[in-house]
Amino acid sequence: MPHWGIGLLALRQGDLRQGTPRLERAMGLCQDADLPLYFPWMAAALGAAYTLAGRVADAVPLLTQAMEQAHCNGK
Repeated sequence: MPHWGIGLLALRQGDLRQGTPRLERAMGLCQDADLPLYFPWMAAALGAAYTLAGRVADAVPLLTQAMEQAHCNGK
C-alpha cells in the first residue's frame, strides 16, 4: 500500500503533518477492502503517529485493537 509506505517514511522522518493523513488513508483503505491481515500493520503505524502527536486517546483503542487482531490472526 503506497499510502502506508509514504506515511511510515514521513513518520520515521518526524514529519507528522505529512505522515498522519497518509496513514489514516491507508487505514481507511484497509478497512474498506476488508483486509484484516494488514490491519495490525496499519494500526501500529497510525497509533504511533497519534501518540507522537499527543493524541493518546485516539492511539490507545487503535493499538489495543491491533494487538487483539494480530493475536487472533496468528492462531
